[in-house]
Amino acid sequence: MCDFLSALVLRNGDIVADPERGDSHEDLVRSLGLRDTGETTIAGRSFYRVEFTPPEDSTQVEDLSTWTLKVDESVTPDWADLVQARAKLEDRVRAMFIRDHRDELKGGCWILLGNAVVDVVSDARIVLMYGESHVGEMYNESRVGGMCGKSSVGVMWGESSISVMRDKSSVDRMRDKSRVDGMYDESRVGWMNNESRVGVMRDKSRVGEMRDKSYVGGMRGKSRVGVMYGKSRVGVMWGESSIRVMRDKSHVDEMRGKSHVGRMYGKSRVGVMCDESSVGVARKRILP
Repeated sequence: MCDFLSALVLRNGDIVADPERGDSHEDLVRSLGLRDTGETTIAGRSFYRVEFTPPEDSTQVEDLSTWTLKVDESVTPDWADLVQARAKLEDRVRAMFIRDHRDELKGGCWILLGNAVVDVVSDARIVLMYGESHVGEMYNESRVGGMCGKSSVGVMWGESSISVMRDKSSVDRMRDKSRVDGMYDESRVGWMNNESRVGVMRDKSRVGEMRDKSYVGGMRGKSRVGVMYGKSRVGVMWGESSIRVMRDKSHVDEMRGKSHVGRMYGKSRVGVMCDESSVGVARKRILP
């Protein structure tokens, strides 16, 4: 798995990267028609792979000297100039920083810092959001990679996605194939439609409403789901997590602690419920 920012450094010192579309070294190699002759002959190769990654401490992100440059090869070629490569990668990342208010972002790859505000994002990738940065609406295939501090996204459309949300981050609406892989602390999602899904929700995370093929992988602490429709389902719920209504083919595999389900309709089912967990009303069938 390649990390942001992934790039190729050519023998002439040029940097090849396409962060707007992703962080795959192999995609870059194929796009340039380069020949990978293998690790044992890297000295004769015309490029080598690198990753330029931000520090774990979000307060240091703007200081590019704290970023880590890693050669993603078993051997670093003797012709590699890592000082030059680092300087060029720092320039690339510095150009992605946004600290002010933007009406719209069309395309590109960006990092939001401080009190940055973006009203509309279209076909763009926001790889990181820090501080109290905020995005109003996201359209088409726009994505958010990670959110820290009090960062938030208002509305997500199209195939927009969020990888990680931390602290008090929140999403009010998600549509189409939008998804959240992880939500921490007091993160929450207001509304998820179509094939939206949540990978992990912890602490006080909650989902207001999930429809169609929406899915929650795991919820812990006081996490809760308001309404689930269509083929929505929950993998694991712990602590005081609760679900009010589940319809159609929705199901819960495991609920523990004081977890609670208000109503279940259609072919909904519960796998395991422990401690003081309960089901209010169940129709059609409930499978043990």
